[in-house]
Amino acid sequence: ADTIKQFLFILEACGYIKSAGENYCIANYFFSRWLKGNEARLDEIASVVSDAAMQDIQTQPITNYLTEAIAVIDLYDSSGIANRYGANLLLEMLRVLRETIQPIYQAHNGQYFRSKGEDFLMTFLTPQDAIEVATQVLKQVEAYNQTPKSGVPIGLHIGVHFGETRVGWENDRYGDAVNRAFRLASLQPSNMTEIEGGISKAELPTKNAIFITEHVYEAI
Repeated sequence: ADTIKQFLFILEACGYIKSAGENYCIANYFFSRWLKGNEARLDEIASVVSDAAMQDIQTQPITNYLTEAIAVIDLYDSSGIANRYGANLLLEMLRVLRETIQPIYQAHNGQYFRSKGEDFLMTFLTPQDAIEVATQVLKQVEAYNQTPKSGVPIGLHIGVHFGETRVGWENDRYGDAVNRAFRLASLQPSNMTEIEGGISKAELPTKNAIFITEHVYEAI
């Protein structure tokens, strides 16, 4: 009994499982994949886990962690727009963006959509979906900028990452993967590091470009 408790304590402390009443269920996507790819090891695990707990681990759906493509679209210089042209124009530009983004997101296997202030967070099943949405949004914004309202064009920051998200309250997404997408979207010459063979700070686009991580690059 002590061995079982220690084993479950370690798994729970590491975030691999979580308590569900008297039993446990999987709380980590990669642990689930490992179990499915190592069925021969299940007997070893079952030897120290109660039958009820083992059955629950094998059958419970994974709800806490997901592997997704995360896209962040952020309105460029929103504070400057509000200061120069007023809050009404800023709100109108955000409305235009929302009405542009949402139907494209819905048409490409969108999993989660959140709009807070001047940024939009979306998740997708695949990096290809995220890239396609970002590309189409840029094209529509480019068309809008031909005759922008009040003569003020829309500029965007876009970052796309692929990794493990944590599903929280009201289906919101958290975790390092989400943070990476936000950091990428806000990348500016002043906070980038030049490397040999890469672009210089002067060459880095400051808006209307899609920045992706190596995880996305490898996936597509």
